[in-house]
Amino acid sequence: MADVLADASSIIVAARLNGIEMVSAVLGLIGLTETVWRESVEAGKALGYSDASAIEQGRRNGLIEVINLTAEERRRVDEIVANSSAYHRGESETIICAETRRLPVLIEERRGRSLARSRGVIYTVLQAVPLQGYIERKLPRNEADQWLERIAVAMNTDLAVFQALRGAVQALDEERQIMN
Repeated sequence: MADVLADASSIIVAARLNGIEMVSAVLGLIGLTETVWRESVEAGKALGYSDASAIEQGRRNGLIEVINLTAEERRRVDEIVANSSAYHRGESETIICAETRRLPVLIEERRGRSLARSRGVIYTVLQAVPLQGYIERKLPRNEADQWLERIAVAMNTDLAVFQALRGAVQALDEERQIMN
């Protein structure tokens, strides 16, 4: 069973950076709803995007699973999509699945994060995953720094946010060195 659900943007960026293994090492088995799978893999392959093949490989390697929604989850997604043009089906599926299955979400879009927050769903963003990995001792310092920078460049992260994340890794590293 999935440990975290991801939206299309998150898994596509992770795949583009060859970062699916890193995300899985930190967050566990990544679940993608059927719509997110279609958006990120099937549509991506039709357009010739290499990240679609990387996502497919992640599934073959046991890092990603496709989640089938229950009838009740589908009904709730249909309500969200029918009542608001602000939310796409993929992110709505991801949020509803996370809510009903009590799973965290990896999601980039502000409106999707807003929906998650309004429904009490815990979420994170790709940029924070390397810091979490370092905090939980799942990534060594040099890898956390490298991933923070790679993701920041790919996502055009604000310099202040990048520096704060990197500073947190550095401060924790200094604290750990003092403790040893």
